Amino acid sequence: LIANYSDKSLLRNWFSSVLSERVFQSDAWHPDFIPVDLIFNDEYMGTYTLANSIKISEKRVDIPNIAETLRDVNGDGTVDLNDGGFLLEVDSRLDAAYTFKTRNDVDIALKDPDLDDGMEPENQFTKDDIFSHIQTYIQTVEDVLYSESFADPEIGYRKYLDVDSFVQWYLINELTKNDDAKFYSSVYMFYNPADGLLHIGPAWDFDISCGNINYDDNDLP
Repeated sequence: LIANYSDKSLLRNWFSSVLSERVFQSDAWHPDFIPVDLIFNDEYMGTYTLANSIKISEKRVDIPNIAETLRDVNGDGTVDLNDGGFLLEVDSRLDAAYTFKTRNDVDIALKDPDLDDGMEPENQFTKDDIFSHIQTYIQTVEDVLYSESFADPEIGYRKYLDVDSFVQWYLINELTKNDDAKFYSSVYMFYNPADGLLHIGPAWDFDISCGNINYDDNDLP
């Protein structure tokens, strides 16, 4: 249940999902957003938005989980951490259990797998192995983006990023002037070992988009 206190219309999160699925026709999974009235013990508690949480699962972000038993997903003949997927959030609050900051001051939180759930990973790698691998991978991607060869078709960003997802995500956030998209919070990304690429999305948290704030020029159409 999302309170959506900032968005009295209760439409902006739903609208972002519609843009992703119907306008830009992204084939990735999108959360559903449904307005509901909440009644608890016969007392009306307000109107909320009921939404799918973002996590790794067969019917949501459908990628192999790096904390579970690994198989040779990428087909390179070796079973290692490159065969496991993970879900991240850019989140400047850094209040998650496993967080890190890149060399260019991007705040990253590991959202899934939850390495702080008290259970050991179901493979030969430890929690520290997994978290170190994820940090190293993200830093490598950032280093390539900031390198002189970033546009090289072989060793540049195309080797690491699912370009279509980044283009769609950028256009949706630019069209709606979503302030969180400046890599402050609620920016989700996931690594899919099946294609070996970092994807961005799904679109999430648009309550201060579409002219709903009066700063950062995001109130100006």
